[in-house]
Amino acid sequence: MIQRRLSVFVFILLACCSKKSPEKKTSDTGCHTANTYDSHVLAVTWQTGFCMTHKNKKECETLEKNTFALEYFTLHGLWPNKNSCDIYYNYCSDIPEEKGDFCTLPDYNLEPAIAEKLKQAMPSAQAKTCLDRHEWWKHGVCRDKSATDYFKLSLELLEQVNKSTFVTEFLRSSTGKKVTRTQLSAAFRKAFGPSTDSKIGIYCTKEMLTEIQINLPKELNKSLKDLITASSIQPKKGTCPESFLIPQITPKP
Repeated sequence: MIQRRLSVFVFILLACCSKKSPEKKTSDTGCHTANTYDSHVLAVTWQTGFCMTHKNKKECETLEKNTFALEYFTLHGLWPNKNSCDIYYNYCSDIPEEKGDFCTLPDYNLEPAIAEKLKQAMPSAQAKTCLDRHEWWKHGVCRDKSATDYFKLSLELLEQVNKSTFVTEFLRSSTGKKVTRTQLSAAFRKAFGPSTDSKIGIYCTKEMLTEIQINLPKELNKSLKDLITASSIQPKKGTCPESFLIPQITPKP
């Protein structure tokens, strides 16, 4: 009887252990299909904060000489978004996701004039650490057939952010100082209109501003101010505490 029970136990144990683990679904459920997005996120980086918390990055080695990156937001990316996919609407081509090194992704064609503007607006493109490749193959192909069209639009939206009083008045006067979420939200509303501060996520590392993510609608055919107002998707709050630093680095001559 004991031997029979032991045999049954061994059989159950073997059957259990031989079962395959549930396979991760790899079929396209619509989260990797181009032109099925329903909104956008514009992610802009406060490069000083990024570099003070990512000092090993090549694009940060000469930050003190980059007057644009010291005074304005730089471009992280324009992300077509699909609400049902959460953050996983991406990689809409046959180019597989890279594993750690953006420069393993293929290069792409870009008009020379846009390429030069991108080098200023995205320090990684100038330093050739390939964030631009990552943004194109992860996000851009989900909405555009042309990288030139994608980055041209991204740069136009970034320029509107940087020309706003949110940057020219509030951030410039606040660099090197601590601000509160309430103060930043008020400055954003002043620049872009009532309730627009509810459409942004504010991101910090080590209590320093590193990025702002702005929610935008599907169609990007109006001014940035109108686009933010028209957005209906509520963003994540972000990671900044109630009080945080707008970091500053003194430019080198």
